Amino acid sequence: MAVGEYRCNKCYQCNSKKDKDCGLNKVDPKYLKICPMTHPYCRKYVYKYYFTDSREYSTIRECAKWRNAERECYRGRYSADSYQLTCECKGSGCNRSANLKPHLHYLYTLSQLLVLLYANYIILDA
Repeated sequence: MAVGEYRCNKCYQCNSKKDKDCGLNKVDPKYLKICPMTHPYCRKYVYKYYFTDSREYSTIRECAKWRNAERECYRGRYSADSYQLTCECKGSGCNRSANLKPHLHYLYTLSQLLVLLYANYIILDA
């Protein structure tokens, strides 16, 4: 790459609440779009609403200005009835599900199991 030349990053950019083909495990290639130069990373959020009967998921993919340098994926609480799994990466289209590290599936499954056990513990303890 020559001096002064730069490359734009591309990330999948969609929201499953309004974009039907932007699901948890699948995303349409039409959502792979150029990011602003100030956003060199890609991000994927998965929201899991676990204290509702629907067991609803939503997925948001976007460009990111910053990322967690220590962990590719991390979990956080979004509200009283849900949690958020955030995965951040660098590279064109890296926020597509197929490109995330395989061990993340196991981490996600384990976190679901822990939430279920915790919820049952609270119910049985009450």
